[in-house]
Amino acid sequence: MFSWWMAPMDALRSFVGRLSISTKVTVLNLVGMLVLSTAILFAIGQVIVRDLERQAIEMQRLSMDIAWSSLQERGGRFSVADGKLLLDGVVMNDNNLVVDKIKRITGGTATLFLGDRRIATNVTAADGSRAVGTTLAQGPAYDSVLRRGAPFRGMVEILGEPYYAAYDPIKDASGNPVGILYVGIKKAEVFKTFDDSMRFATMLVVLCAVVLAVPGYLVSRRLLRPLGQLSHVMTALSSGDLTARVAGAERLDEIGAMSRSVLVFRDGMAEAERLRAEQERQRVEGEALKRRALQSMADTVELESRHAVERVAARTQEMDHNAGAMAKSAGLVGANAQNVAAAAAQALSNAQAVSSAAEQLSASIEEIGTQVGHAAGVTRAAVAASNRTETTIESLSSAVGRIGDVAELIQGIAAQTN
Repeated sequence: MFSWWMAPMDALRSFVGRLSISTKVTVLNLVGMLVLSTAILFAIGQVIVRDLERQAIEMQRLSMDIAWSSLQERGGRFSVADGKLLLDGVVMNDNNLVVDKIKRITGGTATLFLGDRRIATNVTAADGSRAVGTTLAQGPAYDSVLRRGAPFRGMVEILGEPYYAAYDPIKDASGNPVGILYVGIKKAEVFKTFDDSMRFATMLVVLCAVVLAVPGYLVSRRLLRPLGQLSHVMTALSSGDLTARVAGAERLDEIGAMSRSVLVFRDGMAEAERLRAEQERQRVEGEALKRRALQSMADTVELESRHAVERVAARTQEMDHNAGAMAKSAGLVGANAQNVAAAAAQALSNAQAVSSAAEQLSASIEEIGTQVGHAAGVTRAAVAASNRTETTIESLSSAVGRIGDVAELIQGIAAQTN
């Protein structure tokens, strides 16, 4: 319903929001002075208006006395004949000398009525001519004078213009009202001086308000300047500038309290920044120590790994050498086994007596085969577990020794058989 005024109000709030505090204070003071001055002028004006109205009505009473005096100079008896108003037999219709004389004395207007029709007047119509022939409008004045025969004092409207007027009935010798004597003055003329004075007073008030607003603005700007400085300081602090100087902390008013609060805020930010920098420094140092420790550990691991690799390489080389020796031993064992088999065959073909020895030889050969297979497995495992190589070699050596013993036994038996 009231949405039509929301946009102007929003624009006004936006405009006021962009003004500085000193400008707002100055505008507020200016508006306050204007409102107060307007209220004072209005109150004074109302008093003056009532006084002017009272004076205007009193003036019309005096003007009416002057008008009657002017008429009584010409006679004292009114009568009506042939539609004309007579004063001691003198026709008053179109007799403007009387009304003009009254105007010269009182400064207002005057009119003679025959009944309710103007017959002599200096009240002018819209075209500027005398309003002779016009009638009195129905109203309080008409009722009071023509119907009740009583005087009327007050404000009326004559030909569209407001007047302060006085109406007295003109009575004939019998006391019957036959006409009206009017005196009055335009309301605009009564208030002309007042209106001019009020316009002058209004201009003077506005001028004084503007003149006073200038030093008021300067004083408020000086008083509120620390607020602007605090605003700049807060902006600088928000951007991280902790070197901004906080002014006005020595003041004992609210601005001083705000300045001290901003000072505490700035010092707190500086302390927080110092702690942050200290924490960052410790973090950097910790990172450096960690990197140095990791580098030292890496160097140690690399050195130990290199030594381990060298030891493994040496051990592997030794294992290769042992494996070669084992292979040669296995070859010798195989050759000896073949020789033993040939000798055993010869022994079996030469003598039955060596059968038991042949059986023992067969068992020995099986053990030799087993030991040879075991030696081959040990040879393969030697690459992965060098600590088992010596045990395996010792086992092979003992087996070879036993084979040698068996071979010697067979050779002995063969010799006996032969």
